[in-house]
Amino acid sequence: MSPKELFQKLKEKRLISPTSEVELTQLWRLAFDAGRFHYGKPLVELGTLNAISALVLADAIKQATSHVPEILPPGIIRTVDSYTDHAKHPSLHSYQQNVELVRTFGHDDVIDVIESDSIEYLKSLEDKSAGLVFEDSWHAEEHVRPTLEIALTKLAPNGLVVCHDYCYAQYGVMYAVQDILLAAPNFGGSGLCERLWWGVMR
Repeated sequence: MSPKELFQKLKEKRLISPTSEVELTQLWRLAFDAGRFHYGKPLVELGTLNAISALVLADAIKQATSHVPEILPPGIIRTVDSYTDHAKHPSLHSYQQNVELVRTFGHDDVIDVIESDSIEYLKSLEDKSAGLVFEDSWHAEEHVRPTLEIALTKLAPNGLVVCHDYCYAQYGVMYAVQDILLAAPNFGGSGLCERLWWGVMR
């Protein structure tokens, strides 16, 4: 499936907007590059409500590795549903819907939907093991800061860290990125597309 075909299906189901499509196209490109450069290493999304980004990551990594005869490892895309408190966030808890959507789009062979606190899951990863970490969970600065600090230890050399909703001053994403990632000695460059920020960590 091409990115255009994927986005058309998502639009038909009213799952994405035009702004989202621009950002998701960039995310697709980043995941494609990560899939090529970091073959076999997991791509991790922290925070998901509807598994859309995970579908984009999966489509990109399959396209990036279509020339490789080996089968991609199961669960190479890890998407973390961090809204685990059913009582506190009943409208945000969407684990089963995420699982079903991933299955509907035929990417359950490479996507694991994980029900967990995002920081605790990130801590559990092996150091320097991830090709890409996409932070899209709670945007408060006190949450994003420790997430990015841990992510730096989990990324493989030349890994990508991606953050959503970077541009909103009322969130803490921008401040955490500037203080932690841009100041890191292995920071290798960054880009911005709409609300999506990304950086390479050497």
